[in-house]
Amino acid sequence: MSQEKEKILWGGRFDKSPDELLWKYNASIGLCKTLWREDVEGSKVFAAGLEKLGIITSVELGAIQSGLDTIHAEWEAEEFQLKKGDEDIHTANERRLGEIIGSEIAGKLHTGRSRNEQVQVDVHLWLRNEICELEQRLISLIKAILKLAEANVNVMMPSFTHFQPAQITTFGHWLVNHAEGLRSVLRRFNLMESHKWCPLGAGAIAGNAFGMDRHFLAKELNFSLGPTLSPTFSFVKIGQEFCTGSSLMPQKQNPDALELIRGKAGTAIGRLAGMFATIKNLPSGYNKDLQEDKAMMISSYDEFKDALLLTTDEFNDSQRKRLRKSKFSNFDFIISENLKIDKLKHKGVPFRVSHEIAGEVVALAERKKIAIDQLEAEDFAGLNPIFGDGSEAIELLSDKKRSIEQYTSVGGTAPEATRKDIATIWKLIDCHFECE
Repeated sequence: MSQEKEKILWGGRFDKSPDELLWKYNASIGLCKTLWREDVEGSKVFAAGLEKLGIITSVELGAIQSGLDTIHAEWEAEEFQLKKGDEDIHTANERRLGEIIGSEIAGKLHTGRSRNEQVQVDVHLWLRNEICELEQRLISLIKAILKLAEANVNVMMPSFTHFQPAQITTFGHWLVNHAEGLRSVLRRFNLMESHKWCPLGAGAIAGNAFGMDRHFLAKELNFSLGPTLSPTFSFVKIGQEFCTGSSLMPQKQNPDALELIRGKAGTAIGRLAGMFATIKNLPSGYNKDLQEDKAMMISSYDEFKDALLLTTDEFNDSQRKRLRKSKFSNFDFIISENLKIDKLKHKGVPFRVSHEIAGEVVALAERKKIAIDQLEAEDFAGLNPIFGDGSEAIELLSDKKRSIEQYTSVGGTAPEATRKDIATIWKLIDCHFECE
């Protein structure tokens, strides 16, 4: 049985319910419900950010926070009831929030927020908490090994190389070897940084269109806010010296250099897996198996060094800097985002309602078999009263620059935000230790 459309938070542009097998294949609630605590925490902070922007009132913030506290209590008491339409932990918690405080207020919580960032912040929070616990357990294990080593510093035992008896050692010495190995693992945990950065407020890819204060969100979650550059999608002309041709099709100019680098990345991963397999279950001391590590290490280094040089040359190439006139100049359904954001910012429509309306616009264009910016004013007027006579919607869809300029938050696509990101990374590079 397919899911009912009204229970799907992203169903605005869809005329049909998802296939039952697709829904089962796509849903992740069985696993990601582990992240319930982190999802509630991230949502509470995001709601505070929305109130700071004036998107929700202090009364609405209080209702959302109270509802999320109730959800937290239900999960903690193992009383939270999952329903068939709960696709993941995010939709489950939002659905339940709507049941507790009403969908009109609950529907504002997701304003400007993507599940992409929601997933990431949940994972980062979970990793931070769980890695801390792992560190404590590692420390306890190391201490236990060291105590046993201290009690056995005089207990002699043979050591081995090549699986042959080599020299006399002690059980304490052998244990210290493993304690040091575990300490190296602990040091690697301490050096990990990626999970300490705050993804909240980054949006799906282009940033946040409402000016969300990402520094505030990071501070509230006790994260740092690392420099971000939003990926941009464009077609570029690569210099011929970095391309090859086709033996059959004379018009082809293939970017083989970049494709080879991509392929060699897979080879490097394979070598790493090979290294792990080689050292698995080896006893302490030298074994001839380890001769293989040199080939893996040196080959990977040589290819990585060449890849860096080649990629740098391509970016420095003058032709690389000139963007091709993209065949993707008709942004079609992407600009429906303008409609959704306008209704949120200027008409006070809850996010979930505006999302549904924008989806209906896309669905209408698909039924008429035309691009979204080919819809006429009367199409909008007949679709939903919120569009009035439809003239304002036509104006919004014609303003493609608005699609990038409205994302002014840290990591956004607005030129001013991108320039700040570039300046930040330049500063970090300049301050970074340089190899002599």
